[in-house]
Amino acid sequence: MEIGAHPQARMTEADAVRLAREIYGLEVKAFPLPSEYDDNFRLEEEDGSIVVLKVMHPMREAGFIDMQCAALEAVAERDAGLPVPKVIPDESGRPWSTILIGQGPPRLVWMLSYLPGRPIAEVRPVLPDLLEDLGATLGRLDLALEGFAHPAARRDLKWDLAKAGWVRGHLGAVRDPGRRALLEKVLRRYDAEVGPLLPRLRRGVVYADANEHNVLVRLEPGEYPRLAGLIDFGDLVETVSVSEIAVAAAYASFGAADPLEAVRPLVAGYHRVRPLDGDELAALDALVRTRLAVSVVNSARRAEA
Repeated sequence: MEIGAHPQARMTEADAVRLAREIYGLEVKAFPLPSEYDDNFRLEEEDGSIVVLKVMHPMREAGFIDMQCAALEAVAERDAGLPVPKVIPDESGRPWSTILIGQGPPRLVWMLSYLPGRPIAEVRPVLPDLLEDLGATLGRLDLALEGFAHPAARRDLKWDLAKAGWVRGHLGAVRDPGRRALLEKVLRRYDAEVGPLLPRLRRGVVYADANEHNVLVRLEPGEYPRLAGLIDFGDLVETVSVSEIAVAAAYASFGAADPLEAVRPLVAGYHRVRPLDGDELAALDALVRTRLAVSVVNSARRAEA
């Protein structure tokens, strides 16, 4: 579902404080967090504890939130040490609830633990040890999600690499002929190298959004950056499992002086924890390039809108 512009005034810090008190029994100070569509707040309790309150855009469907809550709860049960947010239930024990604010439409609200850290986008250079740790963490995440299923994960998502063919119908949005020709070449490789393997590739629900803003790192004086966690599970989708590392590799390679060297430790870390089979290894390079192509075409489409 494509979410349009926010239809009414954004929630205020006072609204967030009231919701935290009424639904979660917490006394907090609220600080808004950036969000294109939803209303997110960092909440600080008197003892210094920090949580995140998320009030969804009115067009968000309950299944979209229930899917994320269920996945995070499954991960917490199977690998409690994974650095991902934990769902904080309300006073009734529910992972999410529906609220009314003024005369506006119903909205979904939920709460997560706060992961401290800085986006990996702010770290340069990104050292191989950090990338290997990221790969291993994604491997652990996929192991924790094995067997997980949710109806909302079976959806049409523009980022789903098993359905990347939609890009072909929108190449006209890319005005530069040279770039468009390169995209056509990438799609030919996708058809030749990925298409025949799609029926055989392992499938499952994957996070598929290890981008430079969702990967958090710890920056301590005198120490190398270390992985702090993964946030934003809104792109969860049931698709080919190799998409997980393909998406991460696409972001790791983008802008790198040597893309292959950037990707190698990432894939090695993932493979050490959750070994890729022969078909996945054969499809990986084309999938990485396809993910970059999807990003380029999506950006061109948005620029036209």
